[in-house]
Amino acid sequence: MGTTSLVILGALAVLAGGLTAAQPWAAIVALAVVGLAAYWSSVLRLCRESAWAVPAILAILAILVDYGGVTSSASPARYLAAAIVAGVVLLLREPRLIGTRAIRVTAGLLFFYGVVGTLYGRFAYGTPDGALPVAAPLLLILLGPLRPPTGDDVTVRALKLLSILGSTYAVAAALSNATLGPGAAPVYNHEKAFLVVLAFGTAVAARSAALIVFSVLTATLAFWQYPAATYVVAGAAGLLTVLVVYLGMGRLARLAAAAVILPSTLLVVLHVDSLITFTAPYFAAVGKTDNGSTRVALYRLALDQIEKSPWLSDLFTGNLTVITKLAGRTGVVIPVHNDYLGAALGGGIVAAGLFIGIFLFANGLALRTVATVSPVRRRAIIALLASLNAAAVTAFANPIFMNPGSSVAVYSLLLGLMSLCARRTPEPRGSEDLRVERLVESVNHA
Repeated sequence: MGTTSLVILGALAVLAGGLTAAQPWAAIVALAVVGLAAYWSSVLRLCRESAWAVPAILAILAILVDYGGVTSSASPARYLAAAIVAGVVLLLREPRLIGTRAIRVTAGLLFFYGVVGTLYGRFAYGTPDGALPVAAPLLLILLGPLRPPTGDDVTVRALKLLSILGSTYAVAAALSNATLGPGAAPVYNHEKAFLVVLAFGTAVAARSAALIVFSVLTATLAFWQYPAATYVVAGAAGLLTVLVVYLGMGRLARLAAAAVILPSTLLVVLHVDSLITFTAPYFAAVGKTDNGSTRVALYRLALDQIEKSPWLSDLFTGNLTVITKLAGRTGVVIPVHNDYLGAALGGGIVAAGLFIGIFLFANGLALRTVATVSPVRRRAIIALLASLNAAAVTAFANPIFMNPGSSVAVYSLLLGLMSLCARRTPEPRGSEDLRVERLVESVNHA
């Protein structure tokens, strides 16, 4: 290494040290810069060969480094990860991919409904956030899909990386609960159990015995430290997804299922206060305090508000939160611990239907595609769908999408699924090809 390089390296080290002393976040930034510099060629290769996985990788990394809980704060900085991921999606998107129109149209309607309503509410009524955490990250879906993988080997490598990151999150959640106590670190919590499902699913898809064992051990550790029902529900949703995929569903069966699931789910959302009481036996079994009564109180507050205008509510001009009494304190502002009910609170049954429709279309796309792709790509689609469904189901009792960090992670998984399922349009023949054809034809005629 030359003298100039040593001087530059020393200057950077001093600068990084000074910044870290002033702001602990600088240490993470410095490590990220050094890591990118050291593995830049590998990063570029990942972007070229497995672009579908890059947004999810970035979203999970953003969660892992967010030890300060920025994504759970009221600061505008909580949307930083969404902005970064959106910029990367713009660079990696493949405009000529088709097959994901239904998802993108549905997401687009909810995006514009939520964002426009929130902006109007902010300027007209002073609403601070409204539906932005839920709706704004949907921009990722509108920008995609991304370039499909270039081969099975690179798909396996991306799956392994996602599994490692998901298992790392499980370890972070376990350590947080063990050292700080449940709820002390708002980022590393059971609400992101879909990442634990992702770790196991991608390990199985990659056919890595070591990662399968690692993901099971880390999932067990996270559950042992805090036996939330969310982990159980997320795991059950993932297993049910795999079962449905392997049983197979034809086009008519998918349409019939969607016709039943959408109204049934909306019915469940509007009567969730009655259903939450069935969770009491689980809390008794694991020795946890039953917080069902608190959730029922939140749901009823939201339902009372929705009843005033059930179809459109307040057009997303208000907040997706309720004001209640919690732990002896009055006037506590808290999200409705059911994202579909929260969507209905903001934009009525129409908004909740669009929200549910996104996941229904995602399932339909995956079920339609798995029989037409290679075995490795098929397993990757199933793994992403299992994690996506785990998030969709656990959102019935957790404010997953009210946190921009976790909503970006879920939408990134959906974007990866769309990219794996999309197909290219036929290459248009250029004018040069047409001239060659005409020349050949003229020679043959002569």
